[in-house]
Amino acid sequence: MEILFLVVYTVEIVIRLIAHKWKAFKDPWFDFDLILVVLSFIGQIFATVLTVPSIIQQVLVLRALRLLRLIRAVRMIKQMRTIWRLVSGLLTSCNTMLSTMALLLLVLYIFAILGIEMIANDSTLKADTLTGPIIEKSFSSLWISFWTLTQFVTMDSIASIYIPLIEKKWELSIYFTLLVVIVSISLMNLVTAVLVEGALEHARQEKEEEILMSNEKVKLMIPQLKQLFEDLDKDNSGDLHQAEIEQAEREGRVVVPEHILDKASVGSMTELFLNLDVDKSGKLTCAEFIEGCMNIFLLDIPVRDMMMMKMIRLLRHGVMKIEGEIRDLKRSMVLASSAK
Repeated sequence: MEILFLVVYTVEIVIRLIAHKWKAFKDPWFDFDLILVVLSFIGQIFATVLTVPSIIQQVLVLRALRLLRLIRAVRMIKQMRTIWRLVSGLLTSCNTMLSTMALLLLVLYIFAILGIEMIANDSTLKADTLTGPIIEKSFSSLWISFWTLTQFVTMDSIASIYIPLIEKKWELSIYFTLLVVIVSISLMNLVTAVLVEGALEHARQEKEEEILMSNEKVKLMIPQLKQLFEDLDKDNSGDLHQAEIEQAEREGRVVVPEHILDKASVGSMTELFLNLDVDKSGKLTCAEFIEGCMNIFLLDIPVRDMMMMKMIRLLRHGVMKIEGEIRDLKRSMVLASSAK
């Protein structure tokens, strides 16, 4: 099975190279797949020809990263989209994490140098029976001081380090306060804020992609809906009546796309017609039918609310029409009274 899948993946890589040529290397997923295929070839060669050293075995453990291909595939499943968003957010935050690590190393390095000057070189602290072992264990060299200060990033058992030193020399409270405020509080909260901002930006980009995909679907749906209306309008009157919908359902001639019925939370074309027929005139024009179906498909609001807003627009239009007629009537009455 290992060899079979390796052959399939190799053929896939070759086809993508033939199709996209050098542009294929600009796709990070292609580079990832290529690395996995190369690692698989190396593993097969060492497993069949040579005795695999332990270090090579450890490198071949990286083949387990092929599981990311599975996550990449299941991202299209609706129930798995949350997992994909988490993995995608982790991958997109790599630059942020690397920048954070570089900044954190720089800050800790500076504080380690200050620790050597202020703590390790202090003869009073080194001579004390309580602080001497702490200095010997935690601040004896720059490298050890650096790793000691990494405990302040996660606040991991640091009280046993700084409390005896501060009790012996109160000036060190300024040093440790700055260390806690800058590293443990400010920097970590700033990193969290940047990661959250990146996740929100990624979610916004996904939303924009979904809107673009919806717009593409709309371009394909409009001709389909127009043809659907013509098929339902059996008498070619230009208006779609409820009787025509019911007859089409009985005969099973025309079917509204399932995703529109699901979006509208209805189970039949007749129910869809009743929802779209806001003014209860018993008929729909082609424009009303297409506009109603498009609104149901595109808008993220309940169909009942959407129909209510349409009813309000119709009422507003009717009220404006009545107001105009009243103004015309008043104008006529004024002219009639002036003529008398």
